[in-house]
Amino acid sequence: MSAVAHDEAQSLKDRIFTAAIAVFAEHGLAGARMEQIAGEAQTTKRMVVYYFKTRSSFIRPCCSTFMRVYAKRSSNWGSKMCRRSRRWCSW
Repeated sequence: MSAVAHDEAQSLKDRIFTAAIAVFAEHGLAGARMEQIAGEAQTTKRMVVYYFKTRSSFIRPCCSTFMRVYAKRSSNWGSKMCRRSRRWCSW
């Protein structure tokens, strides 16, 4: 595979992944459909299935991406106040 083809393939995969996040945000994990993701990414369902075999293969990476973005925006993400020591500790 040439470098240009590789870049285009990666770009399409990123576009599909970004579309999946948008569709999951709008319709929820149970309501999202592969056709909706394909429409949002402006590609075919066949290409979505090529890169991500099942709808459930989107869930972990999408949630992971959401958590990373949310962690950057929230100052106390991943930590809580320890009752005993009265200090912040990670979960």
